[in-house]
Parts: sequence; structure tokens; C-alpha cells
Amino acid sequence: MSNTERMSAADTTWLRMDRPNNLMQIVGVLELEPPVNLDRLEQLLGERLLRIDRFRQRVEDRSGTIWWSEDPYFDVTRHIKRVGLPMPRGKSELQRFVAELAMTPLDPNRPLWQFHIVEQDRGGAAVSVRDGSCA
Repeated sequence: MSNTERMSAADTTWLRMDRPNNLMQIVGVLELEPPVNLDRLEQLLGERLLRIDRFRQRVEDRSGTIWWSEDPYFDVTRHIKRVGLPMPRGKSELQRFVAELAMTPLDPNRPLWQFHIVEQDRGGAAVSVRDGSCA
């Protein structure tokens, strides 16, 4: 894939349906059993995802035609974040956190994805994934 590519009709439709009261993003959660090396997990996500051009591309509207373009200011730390939850860091705290994320728009000036690595009790972790690119 080149650094700039015209967005498909399906992805353009998905993007144009995005509204503040109807966020067009997919949210998922992966719970990992302990022990989890959070530093290694963060490193692996970055290494593997960034092999795919789309994870470094943002949406660009050029006179009504939508393109995927390389984000010249791409910074993986805007997209892979480590967070802690309030105690007791259980399932209900994780559910509240993910629900708040699901109601928060992704930055339209950056690639449309985020991973949150959530530290849990007893050395476990969860990974919350948000994707608004549909690609």
C-alpha cells in the first residue's frame, strides 16, 4: 500500500455516518490472564501494528474525495496508552472505563484507532481497542 490511497466507498460511507450522537467506531476488550508484562505488551502492539500502513494514516478530505494519507506527525503514544483504574480494578471499573471511551470521539486529525492497556489486579491486564477506520 502506498502512503496515500483513495478511501473505499464502504469506508467513506462509514466515515460520513459518524456524528457526535452516533459514533461510528468499533470497541472491543481483550482480557489477559496474569502474569502480563505490560512493557512487553505495549512494545509488541506498537511493533506489529505499525507494520501496516493504515495504522499510520489519517483521513484527508480533498474537495469531497476522501483519502488515507500518512500522518506527518504520527506518534504511537497518542494511540497506545497505559491506564490504571480506580480500586478495586475489577470488571465493573473496566466496564465503566470502556463505556466512557465508547462515548468519546476519536481525534479526526489523527489515525482513527486507540489501544488502552489497562492494568488489573493480580498482574492481569485488559486491552481496550477502538477503531473508527473500518478498514
